[in-house]
Amino acid sequence: MKNIIRLLKVAALLGAATFIFACSNDLEVIKSLATNENKATQIGKNITTIYTENGKVMVKMTAPELQRFENAEEPKTIFPKGIEITFYDQAHKPTSSLTCKYAIRYETKKLWEARNDVVGKNEKGDVLHTERLYWNEGEKKVYSNDFCKVIRGDGTVQQGKRFESDERFKNYSIFNFSGDINLNDE
Repeated sequence: MKNIIRLLKVAALLGAATFIFACSNDLEVIKSLATNENKATQIGKNITTIYTENGKVMVKMTAPELQRFENAEEPKTIFPKGIEITFYDQAHKPTSSLTCKYAIRYETKKLWEARNDVVGKNEKGDVLHTERLYWNEGEKKVYSNDFCKVIRGDGTVQQGKRFESDERFKNYSIFNFSGDINLNDE
């Protein structure tokens, strides 16, 4: 019995020694574990964010989920299940909205990227459809370099390969345009 116990102790010591000497200190592996660049630092579910000015709601954003990556080379927040954003005027009347199935906010660049079934609406009843749309917060501009289609409030359809607008989708332009044009005698 003593021999069996002694043999188990020796085996345990040999196993521990093998484990200790088998480990290496690969600096790249250690750095990647330390920064956790690929792991979200914050996760939220059923998010509602409200932005106010002088006590009045100007923007409301809802999202089923968000994942924030603060340790990434470019810190970002990802909305993997999409977002809904509504912009309001001073009288709390909706002026425009945006929905999509996936979005990213690049924090340093202050740039939003909306993807997958992006739909934007303005107070005139114009509806934008595209697969990718960017919002530059600093420049207060919205743009897309992908195919886009705008169905105007009067039913007119405009489509093109590039779109630019102010952030409220009031004044917009479509480039490489094709579609119906209604001309009034006015």
